[in-house]
Order: sequence, then structure tokens, then C-alpha cells
Amino acid sequence: MRIRGRPSWRLTIDEPEGLHLVLFVRDCYRLPAGEAGQPGALTPAGPDLSGSLAEPARRAAAAAWPAWWQSAAGNHRAASRPLPHGASTAEHLRQARQLAGDGPEFSSLSHAPALREAARAAFGPFQQWWAPPLIPGPGDPPSRAGPSGLSGARGHLVDLHLGRDTDHDVIAQIERDLGREAGPFDFRIDILAVTQPPVIMQDEHQAVISGALVASETRYRDWLYAAIRPIA
Repeated sequence: MRIRGRPSWRLTIDEPEGLHLVLFVRDCYRLPAGEAGQPGALTPAGPDLSGSLAEPARRAAAAAWPAWWQSAAGNHRAASRPLPHGASTAEHLRQARQLAGDGPEFSSLSHAPALREAARAAFGPFQQWWAPPLIPGPGDPPSRAGPSGLSGARGHLVDLHLGRDTDHDVIAQIERDLGREAGPFDFRIDILAVTQPPVIMQDEHQAVISGALVASETRYRDWLYAAIRPIA
């Protein structure tokens, strides 16, 4: 989690582990996707675990998955509401990390046993995909860290915007256009490792966007300007 700003405004950028876990289960078991409001496939792609799930269980998991996604997205939206300026982010971060679907046991999926068992089996591979240790254990593939020093999908997302001053540049441009300093605001951006859609969820104070949008400096800058100006 990175927090940028000054006393009058705050911009929080993070990579939501819990939402990635839900998408990882969908993708690695090849559960049907593409419904309205769902993100596209993860990139980098996770392993193919579909062969470990019998077809009746896969169908049952696929039927239960959309409700799991909607619940995870709703919980994430609630936990991402802005905190008062000056408030500690420790509780906020704890809630966000808890949204990893209460793994590794996934008791919240007790009503959907096929999906729960799939999620339990995928939890270890997810951790290896999301943030593998830089010093691998016996039999683990080697990990490669990018400029951020982080590995896995999380490191990939952080590296997309590492070292950029896009947020400060955009707000400086907004202030020039308004002819005054930006007013108090608190905006949170969560980045998902998907290519589409560019914006998955957005309201006045928070957004979940794709890594592909962040990777394009011009598109990200234009989107950020449009998102921040109305509240600045």
C-alpha cells in the first residue's frame, strides 16, 4: 500500500490480494467467465489446475463462483471507504488483507462445498503466484524480482507504476486548471492484474482498475484526471 498526498488530499494505491485470489480460483480451474461486471483473465496467468477437479465438481464450483465474486467485491468496496485524514491505516490494511477469502480454510464458502474445496486446493499455488519467496524452497521454481524488489504478480503490478509521479503531475494540472489548490479529498485506487476492462468498479472516492490501464501512461493519466477533478 502506498499513500501519496499532502494535508489537504490523500491518494492510496494498493493491489487487493483478496480479489486476486477469487479471480485466481476462477482462472486456474477454467471456470466460465465473461459475465457483466467481471474482470477478464489474470495476467500473468496462473497454473492450470482444472485437471484436479472432476467435471461435476467443476460445474458446481462454476455455479457458485459469481456469488463469491460479488460478495468479495462488495466487501472490498465497504472496506475501502476513505478513512478520516490523520487516521491510522493499520486497521484499513488489516481488513483489506482479510479479504483474501478467509483462506486457507474458506469457512465462508461452507455453503458451496465444491468451490470451497477448489479454493482450499488453490490457496498454496495462489501464494506462489502472488508473492513467491525470493529464496525458493526445495523444488520451487526460481523467483524473479523486478525494480520494486518484489516478485510474483504483486511485484508485476507495483513495477507498473514504480517511480512515476503521475498522481502529483495530474493533481498539479488540475490545480492549474482550477486556479487554486485542490480541496480536501481522499481517493483509493486498487489495481488488478487483468487486461480488461480498464475500470472494473468506480465511485466518487474509490476505483478498481486494470493493470493494463496503469501500464499506459497516457490512458492512466487521462483517467486519473477525469476521476479526481470532480472531487478536487
